[in-house]
This record gives sequence, C-alpha cells and structure tokens, in this order.
Amino acid sequence: MTGYRVYRFDGWYTSTLLGTAMSTTYQLPPSATTGPGPYLQFYVRATDAAGNLSAASNTVDATSSTPPADLPPTAPRDLAVSRITSTSVTPTWTAAEPGCCDITGYTIGCSQAFYDPGASVRVGNATTATVTLKPATQYRFYLQAIDSGGTVHRRRTRSPSSPRQPTPCRRAPRGR
Repeated sequence: MTGYRVYRFDGWYTSTLLGTAMSTTYQLPPSATTGPGPYLQFYVRATDAAGNLSAASNTVDATSSTPPADLPPTAPRDLAVSRITSTSVTPTWTAAEPGCCDITGYTIGCSQAFYDPGASVRVGNATTATVTLKPATQYRFYLQAIDSGGTVHRRRTRSPSSPRQPTPCRRAPRGR
C-alpha cells in the first residue's frame, strides 16, 4: 500500500475524489464541505504502487458548518396585525432565520379571494410595515422572507382576516 484516496459520497453511485494522502490523516479542502446538502459522507480507498484500489471503507457522516448555497430562510413566525384603520394596517412578525445568506427583506402579499393571486410589496429587513387598504374589504395575506442570494422561503405564512381586521395589499405612500 502506498497511499489513500479520499472521496465525498454525493449520492446514488456518484462520488467526488477530494484528494490523496500518504498517511491515515487528511485535511479536507474547503470544497469538501459543500455538497448536495448539509449532511456529508466520506470514505477512503487504499492504493498500491501499481495503482490498484482497495474496496471502499465504511462511510463516515459529517455535518457541514456551511449551509448549502440554496438553503432558503425559514418562514417568518407570529404574523399579527395591529393599528387597524379603515384604510391601513400594520402587520408585525418575528424575523426569519437565515439559511445560506443574510435576510435582506420580506414580501407581503394579499388577495381579496382564495383564488386571486393578489398584489405584493417588498419591504426591507424589518419586522413591521404599514400598508394601505381599500375600505370595507376583506383580505388574506402572506409573508415570505428573502435573502441576499435571492432565495425565497417557498412556504407562505397565511392568515385570514375579517372585515374588522383588514390586511395589507400595498405599501402606504410616504409624505401624504
């Protein structure tokens, strides 16, 4: 035996050769900690002077300290409304947790009927916003977190409203 080859198991019969080692200790390169998910598996094969490879060792599980580049933020929580008037409402929420990138803002969307996709507005990295409404109209709304990589949390947080608790449809104009 003349050395070892270290592999990252990528799933269903695919692996990536990370490097070779002359001893039983090997420092993983930074590229080894990014893969198809946050859970990684590695294995080793011994090699001899003729280049023959041994059978693969058992796999060793590891958890990446760096999330995958496409890991979305979590859903914002505790969506509520306050400061309700006939023409505006202020939704508040608990901030989402970042996935792979920092949270840069939220999209607040609303519809007037279950089948209507409605309108949406992008707000900055805040946990509250004041939006305008049509008087005496009932809305349903949702909230999505967006990160600096452009990744959006796909599951929407929806909350039905009653005529006494209208919900947002567009951002309140400033200075009017």
